[in-house]
Amino acid sequence: MFPRNWEFEAEQLILLWIAQGFVHPDGSRRLEDIGKEYINDLQNKSFFTIQKKEFVSYYVIPPVIYELAKSVAAEECFRIGGDEWTRIPSSVRHLSVHLDSLSALDDTIPYKNLRTLIFLPSRTVAAINVSIPPVALNNIRSLRVLDLSLCMMDRLPDSISNCVHLRYLNISSTTITTVPEFLCKLYHLQVLNLSGCRLGKLPSRMNNLVNLRHLTAANQIISAITNIGRLKCLQRLPTFKVTRERTQSIVQLGYLLELQGSLQIRNLENIDAPNEAKEAMLCKKRQLSVLQLMWASDRDEVNGRREEDVLEALQPHENLKRLDIVGWMGFKSPNWLENEWLSNLELIFLSGCNAWEQLPPLGQLPSIRIIWLQRLKMLRQIGPYGIGSQMETFQSLEELVLDDMPELNEWLWSGQTMRNLQNVVIKDCNKLKALPPVPPNLTEITIAGKGLSAQMNTEIIARFRSLRSIITDQMTILRCSLLKERLELIESLDIQDCSEITSFSADDDDILLQLKSLQNLCISGCNTLRSLPSTLSSVQSLDKLVLWNCPVLESLTEEPLPLSVRKIEVALCHPLLKERLIKEYGVDWPKIAHIPWIEIDGEIL
Repeated sequence: MFPRNWEFEAEQLILLWIAQGFVHPDGSRRLEDIGKEYINDLQNKSFFTIQKKEFVSYYVIPPVIYELAKSVAAEECFRIGGDEWTRIPSSVRHLSVHLDSLSALDDTIPYKNLRTLIFLPSRTVAAINVSIPPVALNNIRSLRVLDLSLCMMDRLPDSISNCVHLRYLNISSTTITTVPEFLCKLYHLQVLNLSGCRLGKLPSRMNNLVNLRHLTAANQIISAITNIGRLKCLQRLPTFKVTRERTQSIVQLGYLLELQGSLQIRNLENIDAPNEAKEAMLCKKRQLSVLQLMWASDRDEVNGRREEDVLEALQPHENLKRLDIVGWMGFKSPNWLENEWLSNLELIFLSGCNAWEQLPPLGQLPSIRIIWLQRLKMLRQIGPYGIGSQMETFQSLEELVLDDMPELNEWLWSGQTMRNLQNVVIKDCNKLKALPPVPPNLTEITIAGKGLSAQMNTEIIARFRSLRSIITDQMTILRCSLLKERLELIESLDIQDCSEITSFSADDDDILLQLKSLQNLCISGCNTLRSLPSTLSSVQSLDKLVLWNCPVLESLTEEPLPLSVRKIEVALCHPLLKERLIKEYGVDWPKIAHIPWIEIDGEIL
């Protein structure tokens, strides 16, 4: 049925085989988990091998097994295209067809007996230039699996309404713009793939497909399904919007116990009763790894106490890996964040929660790797941490971001160094007096938007003995004496949104000469910058130069860029600079002609 070198992604293989009825329920276990167990057993017995391409793992049928399967299933499985073939036996149940062999489809093929019909990509004919003969779809009542992906069709054939046994339907990457209502009568459908289709909406009775487990389509049309809670087997729901109507209230989520992956719940301000939020039963959704809870930021009236109760009722399962809370206006953290309930949580993102006055003890979460705090306007202190406790806090923390926290003035800390911390970002926290003890081997720091006072900059830099990368909007940080001692170690420098600079001073030029290891230099968002450092041509270690969104920058340096430069990117600068860099004819072209990769406003020269 499949070509010799056919490769399956794990999920694809499991969902094809479930659709054929080979996987049977076993108590409360998910069919997908049982199917994966079957596949692993076959792999252990060498029926499949695993090959990795980039970030995807594929199951591949070895040649010996392929030939064996081909001989055993010769009367039931058939493939049209590629290899030479003669007749198609009347007993065939599973048929695959290469798109460049559609001419072989005629009324001699026993379509009425088919359980599987898959159209495979062609190596010679573009999918947009071929269409399936009607004879192939007119009499397929017994079909379980139908894959029409990449086929040229503007509408789903009416004959598919007769496929009452259909479990798996893939019409992804077709030109279909409307899904017919008859689709909602295919009650056995478990998998529906609509990715790549330009659909405005789904049929009004999609909630009739009570056996649907996997629906792939644009987020906005999935979240618009009325009474989506009827689809109790649905496993993925990327976005859910809470409305005031009962038909699309958050109660619908309570029925979707098999949800997995990521779930974003928007417009939580529409929930009036905490009990309604509790009925979402997030605490029982053990397969969810990412949960994003979002309140609208443009609310006229805010009841902080009510929102506290709502968030308390939205307690997730302890297996959760990432939690986002955005726009919440409560004052006090929920109890499930105050204790160690989320012991598997690796990332927490808190943004726009402008009434939150005291954060929960995030340092006690044993698995937390990334903490991102943004626009918490009322937060004045973080901690205390480590005081009177023998437990090591933030033991797994790798990245810390403090962004736009105007009232934050201290991080109360009495404990060991955050030994795994690798990256710190501080932006618009100009009242912050001190940081917790960061490790001396920290390699990257971002200080922007008047992030800290000049004195604090000096104290922080004194700790970073292994600093290799700096992102800043303050030229003053490069001039402090402690940093000057380590300039020759800096490999990456990103100067961004530095609005007060029109040109580089003699001191700045001298600093650039001390960057003996500098490989990457990025200057971006400097609205008043008119000229580059005159000593730029002397930085012999420079490998990449990026000039982005500097609207009054008209030219490069007088001298050619260093021979070491392998890549230059220029975008959104003064039009005169682009003119000066025109290939072979621009005034500044000789200064960059030796560079292998030149990109100007997105055009690669």
